[in-house]
Parts: sequence; structure tokens; C-alpha cells
Amino acid sequence: FAEIATIPLIKLLDIMGNIRKHLLAPRAHDQEEMNACFIGGKFELAERYTDATKVLFVALFYSAVLPESLFLGAAALLIHFVSGKFCLLRLWR
Repeated sequence: FAEIATIPLIKLLDIMGNIRKHLLAPRAHDQEEMNACFIGGKFELAERYTDATKVLFVALFYSAVLPESLFLGAAALLIHFVSGKFCLLRLWR
């Protein structure tokens, strides 16, 4: 459940980005400081690969006992793909 819902939801909410944009940016003293508040977070390719590899190996490991784990793993990878694509195009730099 954590790989399907919790982790993509945390990445989509972008809590620190919203705090910077809505709380810190209006209180900035000059334009450069305000522009710095609107720069998105860093894109970590290694973190994305490790998340995908973890989902794949856990799904394959439990597939002998729980065959539905392959479908859950596929759903988790699809959700990671969609949320990662949105974050890359809208939130991250």
C-alpha cells in the first residue's frame, strides 16, 4: 500500500514547495529572493530507479505465494510513472 499510494502522494503534494511558494515568497524582500522560492525541487533519477527496482523485486519475490502481487506491482509501477511524469513536468526542475 505504501508504494501504491503513500509515496506518490507525498511527492505530488510537494509540501516544502507549497510552503516556499505560498508562505515564504510573499514575504520576500526582493525579486531574486522571490524567484528562488519558486524554483522546483531537484529531480533524483537514482531514487526513481531504486523505487522501481524495489517494487519489481518485491512483486517477483512474493509472486509464488501471492500471484496477485504481480498485478499490484504493475499498478504501483504505473502510478509511479504517472506521478513521476507529472512531477517532472510541473514541480521539479
